[in-house]
This record gives sequence, structure tokens and C-alpha cells, in this order.
Amino acid sequence: MVKLDASIAEAKKLGLKPGANGWVKAVFARGVAPPKGVLERWIAESHALMSAAEEEEELLDPIEARRRNLLRAKHLSAMLEG
Repeated sequence: MVKLDASIAEAKKLGLKPGANGWVKAVFARGVAPPKGVLERWIAESHALMSAAEEEEELLDPIEARRRNLLRAKHLSAMLEG
């Protein structure tokens, strides 16, 4: 899943359905690849949007931001351990 803003129209043209707040689940049929460079651009856009949101969250509520970061780290660690 990626969070999109400027690329939502492009996602719709590819048959994807953006959900709440610009989240898009990029699933393509087996053997069907998205146009070259699309996923890379979307990942970069999603990263930029999420980074901006995290910076704003840290300014507004640093304790809650730290708690969420710890939960994310714990979740990622569990996923990697399998």
C-alpha cells in the first residue's frame, strides 16, 4: 500500500481504487506489470507524504509520536523474525 496525493488520478487510470485519505493498494494481475517507473514514483511520493505527517505529529505531540515509533519498530521486528 502506498499513500498518494498527486498521483491518485494516475492510479485510477490504472484501474486501482484509492481508499480513505489517499491510500492505494497496488495489486496487478499476474503477468501484468505497471508502466515503467510508476511504483518507484509512488513509493517516493508515499514516503514524502508520510515523512511530512510524522514531522508534524512530532511537533504537535512528541510523546505520542515516540510511542507510535516504538510500536512500529516492535511490529517490524516481529515481522522480520517471522
